[in-house]
Amino acid sequence: VRLGERVRMQLSRDLDPASLKDRVRITYAKASAMEGLTFVANYTRENRALEIRLTEPLEPFRLVQVEFLDGIKGTDGGALAPFKLTFTAGGS
Repeated sequence: VRLGERVRMQLSRDLDPASLKDRVRITYAKASAMEGLTFVANYTRENRALEIRLTEPLEPFRLVQVEFLDGIKGTDGGALAPFKLTFTAGGS
């Protein structure tokens, strides 16, 4: 992922946008949860897309971890199982 890019994820189910608040965490791998990166997330229900815009560019060549924490729910009330997504920041 480019350093200043937005991260966009296409999801396979509708989510309750209110349940995302404080339940998505972004850190550099091997950093403590307290060292999270600041971001703004926007979920678009029409195309089931979550767009994450970091407030500062990523550090080059770092492994980034996006965590979806317990408590995220679908529009049907069903719970989303917590999971992690990792990617590497590019050099530019």
